[in-house]
Amino acid sequence: VSQSRYEVGYALKVQEPVLAQAQWALSILSLWMVLRTPLMIYNSAMLAAQEIATQNLIGTGTNLVRMLGGLALVLLGSGLVGLVIASLFADALGFWVQRRIFLQRHGHLLIPNHSFATHYRKELFSFGLSYWGVNLSVVLLLGSDNLIVGTLYGSAAASVFYSTKMIGSLSITLVCRMIDSVFAGASCLAATSNLVLMRQVYLQLLRYVLWLLIPLVGRILLFTQGLVSIW
Repeated sequence: VSQSRYEVGYALKVQEPVLAQAQWALSILSLWMVLRTPLMIYNSAMLAAQEIATQNLIGTGTNLVRMLGGLALVLLGSGLVGLVIASLFADALGFWVQRRIFLQRHGHLLIPNHSFATHYRKELFSFGLSYWGVNLSVVLLLGSDNLIVGTLYGSAAASVFYSTKMIGSLSITLVCRMIDSVFAGASCLAATSNLVLMRQVYLQLLRYVLWLLIPLVGRILLFTQGLVSIW
């Protein structure tokens, strides 16, 4: 993200004031990417504790704060930097609420033994080093399309493209929420080496996902054709 601050001028054909705001926004975003890392663990902890309903409520509130805060800062003249600041504030607020709720409800699960915690930190760091390629591929796959369209056809086309793919993005979110709901149980089965039951759960989950996706894909095909024609 920090490197993109210097390359955004080559990727986006915009006026100088907008380019300056984009560079500032990317600088703020790159700093936040580092600062938020310790707080993100509570997101996974809430899912592991099966606090799914609470997570959804927090996510809804975070999105509302992001939308209203971004609108307010834009109206006040903050522009693109204001949008990014509103988004980061909403993220920080969501992480803080997750941490507070987890400590209130499941604080007894924290590991008091520092040597034990150090062992797990090493395992997490090792896993992160081996998994970084997957994270990078996900970012390139899901986050580069808007940039490519904007570079080739301009910012207006990027907005049209983003709006058109929203129904697909929402469908992916539904599938992810379904997977999150069985995440903790599947982890317990894997930890106890109950592979037979885990296979049954996996196949059942796969059937549910397909039952959800097949009609959604049909709707996307019908909806997208008409929407693109309207654009």
